[in-house]
Amino acid sequence: MKHELVLYRFEPSMKTLKYMPFLLSVILFSLAHSASASELEKDWATPIDTRFKFYQVSPLLFRSALPNSTDVDLIKQQNIGTIISFIKEDDKKWLGKSSGIQLLSYPSHADRIDDDDVLDVLKVIQNSKSQGKSVLIHCKHGQNRTGLFVAMYRIIVQNWTKQQAIDELVNGISATQADDVKDAIAYIQKAKVKKIRKALQQNSCSTSKYALCQWFS
Repeated sequence: MKHELVLYRFEPSMKTLKYMPFLLSVILFSLAHSASASELEKDWATPIDTRFKFYQVSPLLFRSALPNSTDVDLIKQQNIGTIISFIKEDDKKWLGKSSGIQLLSYPSHADRIDDDDVLDVLKVIQNSKSQGKSVLIHCKHGQNRTGLFVAMYRIIVQNWTKQQAIDELVNGISATQADDVKDAIAYIQKAKVKKIRKALQQNSCSTSKYALCQWFS
């Protein structure tokens, strides 16, 4: 049997040519977005010890799940001057009583956190930064509550978009699924970024000008 090679010539219609610039712009935008997303992933928190989800978020900010006594030496190596806990357990149980590290407790639930809670934590982080000391923030599992405050640090202080912060929240920490951080995502999506940023810049006690603390500060 004799086979014949058949060549087809593509001749775009006028309608196709009309939309060609738009199609090209969509392709170029997608490529640029993909490249920028890949670049941003390089800025995701750096793992130090994934066993207890110990990551470096920035030069002076670290995050983790609840550490234990075997983790103390590794934590102290990071020049950490303040530890902020979002659970009820006393950090002295694993850290010891004479660590020289400031311990702050903000027991919270990710589904009840508001803008002023975020403001309070960001102020502590910024104050520690001015003193050249690192901060470690943690909850029990190092995902929902800790992830929420890290995401808001990214957004308020480092000017990430909400979606960029959520991408890291879900994909940047080991053994984390979207369902593990659903409360954090719900808060991030409704957070009033401009108000929090303004209050932080002005060192205000609240994002609301009607808050009682504004009258006594």
